Amino acid sequence: MRKYDIKGDFFDVQLHKGYLYIWDMDGVLSLYDWKAVKDTMNLVPRAATMHGDIRAFARFRKGLPVEVVGGLFPTDTAFIGNYLYTAVETGLYRGSAVTESYRQSPYFTSSRPRKVWDCTPLSLTANYNGLQLAVSTGEEGLFEINLSKDVETRGLNQRHGIYRVSAKKAIRSRYVKGGSIYSTDEDLNKYYHEFRLSKNIQGKSVRTFIQEYDFDSIVRDKWEAIAGTENFSSLSRITKKGVEVYPIYRNQRAIRQKPIVKMEGTKRRLIAVESVSEGIIVEYENGLQLIGRHGEQLVKVNTPVTRWRWFQTDGEKLLLVVLEDRLEIYEM
Repeated sequence: MRKYDIKGDFFDVQLHKGYLYIWDMDGVLSLYDWKAVKDTMNLVPRAATMHGDIRAFARFRKGLPVEVVGGLFPTDTAFIGNYLYTAVETGLYRGSAVTESYRQSPYFTSSRPRKVWDCTPLSLTANYNGLQLAVSTGEEGLFEINLSKDVETRGLNQRHGIYRVSAKKAIRSRYVKGGSIYSTDEDLNKYYHEFRLSKNIQGKSVRTFIQEYDFDSIVRDKWEAIAGTENFSSLSRITKKGVEVYPIYRNQRAIRQKPIVKMEGTKRRLIAVESVSEGIIVEYENGLQLIGRHGEQLVKVNTPVTRWRWFQTDGEKLLLVVLEDRLEIYEM
């Protein structure tokens, strides 16, 4: 594993098509060529951690910085197709991301995104195929936007192209097997929203909503769907003492009886537990850990986290962590 420290006052970060999208504490978005930044930092021989300052990479910045949504801080961002969706307190906005046409623009991205929904989105999650977007809105529930022309959605009420998946309170969500969605509220109560993929007589893909399950039903019946297409996933639950995380080994068709993570403390201290290909990311009030499949600690951050993101492509597995004065990038 290699670690890159980039100093700066950041609020959020994304990695898309080889570019680092970095929002600073003024609400301004800048794009940097990630490969160029990484190659420059790797010039230090045999260093376990590479240090740099964002100002030193100005020559790798693409286009001009831009206030994407009037300088407002995004509660979350996501890429769907060639669009950048930005959630702020005033609603959900959509603007063009890096495309060939925008490579001729001084901004490299849309400087005036269009408001697509007058809601209060808390988090955004893109489906693996990059064509569906799950929008968690807290008390209003879980919604989805489907941009695919090849996948038809059935079984959900929709208005102006926005589908309501669930009325249950949703703070976060993630896509799993078959385009089903796994959501949680702030107490880490979990719900599984099952979809089935099929073909119609014209051969077009149809994604039909089947049923919603609560945590107990997931544990009893639906764990394989939660595990998705990976060989490893996890379930977590709140206890009187804290939180417990149980691995799911899909190839063994069983949930491990003993927790791989057992954290003491109140449920308010825990923010999120997410499974990734390397193990489990546990975010809590004063830090973050990446714990491997067998309980080994891979990454530990002992300071409050502004934002973290996991990115995985054919060639890279990256954990990006935004802290108060820097961006930490862990390359697995």
